[in-house]
Amino acid sequence: MNTFVIESDGYFAKTAYFKEEIVKTEQGTGFFLKNVDFITNAHVISKYATAFDEDSKIDPIKIHQSNYDSKERYATLVKYCIKKILLYV
Repeated sequence: MNTFVIESDGYFAKTAYFKEEIVKTEQGTGFFLKNVDFITNAHVISKYATAFDEDSKIDPIKIHQSNYDSKERYATLVKYCIKKILLYV
């Protein structure tokens, strides 16, 4: 099974201008595509992505397969496109 859940949560971010803030994700799903990595809909992390730039430090997003999945997995933002999808590594 390749489908994962992203919970609505807050993550610490420090932007290039040294502004510290908590940025949120919305609840949604994502999945792994061969040779692409992990993708999800842009609306799931649109608020999270506003803090993203190459000089910022931002906590990775926690993802899981179900409430019974004990393995911790994290996704790091690589690319964000408001019109299409988000890619993670």
